[in-house]
Amino acid sequence: MALAAARPLKFTIFTNFDEFYDVGYFCAAVNAVYCKQWGHQFMPCVLRKDQMDHICEGRHFAWAKVALLRWLFTPDACGTVARKIFESWLGEAARKKLLKS
Repeated sequence: MALAAARPLKFTIFTNFDEFYDVGYFCAAVNAVYCKQWGHQFMPCVLRKDQMDHICEGRHFAWAKVALLRWLFTPDACGTVARKIFESWLGEAARKKLLKS
């Protein structure tokens, strides 16, 4: 029995950092090239410092990635401010479409 040719998996790759984090832009550039090479979708979420402050609730800005994942998969579990910030970046309809793909 012949096996069907494996289809390469396609992913959406996210990054999340504030507008003043210079290293974030370098990493995003590398990630964009990688995603283009392998056919993945790349979505950088670059936020203002005040937005990061709200999302991270006093914690290190690395917590913004946790908040982003929470919003993507369980938007009702995140706070109203975080939901508004992420929805202004991606939008609720686009979030739902992304999860269906």
